[in-house]
Amino acid sequence: MSTNEAHIVGIGTALPYPVFTKRLLEKDEEMRRLHNQPDLIINRMKSLVLGTRIHTRYYSHPHWLPPGEEVDDYPEAKEIALTEGHLEK
Repeated sequence: MSTNEAHIVGIGTALPYPVFTKRLLEKDEEMRRLHNQPDLIINRMKSLVLGTRIHTRYYSHPHWLPPGEEVDDYPEAKEIALTEGHLEK
């Protein structure tokens, strides 16, 4: 009698660039204003994002990095994010 077995042969994790909620809201507001969205929508988005109580988010695109920070400040994330080649400068 044979038994089928499942095995975990490995696991991996990867976190792209860390972005704080404050930065997310800055970029969100910038984009919404660029597209002429009203303050009501901008403030509603802020309320929803702050309500999650998530302090750090991770994004693969470097345009979310805070001012003054560069892709090279995050060598591990840079290696991960650029593996597909679509985010290269």
